[in-house]
Amino acid sequence: MRFEIEGAVPIDDVTPEQVEQGLRMLQLSDRTFAILDRAADSYIQTAVDGAGDGDGTFVLEYQEGSLAQHYRATRSLTLGDVIAAFHSYLRQDGAWQAAHAWERMEL
Repeated sequence: MRFEIEGAVPIDDVTPEQVEQGLRMLQLSDRTFAILDRAADSYIQTAVDGAGDGDGTFVLEYQEGSLAQHYRATRSLTLGDVIAAFHSYLRQDGAWQAAHAWERMEL
């Protein structure tokens, strides 16, 4: 899988440790999003929650195929929640999806 964090060089064959380190960078400076993908249109992504008033929360989205299959978690998440979701996605165990309620986005 390929891991990309805003402003950093993407990492192919990423490890769980690299994912966690990258996601923790979102709490710093100008980095606002991260993406972990297994294909061009199948990925999980997170971004600093702009609606969260700087409270350290994140939005979490995923896509499985076309834009018609793009979903967003129905609530803001903590960094710990996001790290757990990305680790689960990396393992491909499905726990990340079961752990949250999702709504389809109109893109």
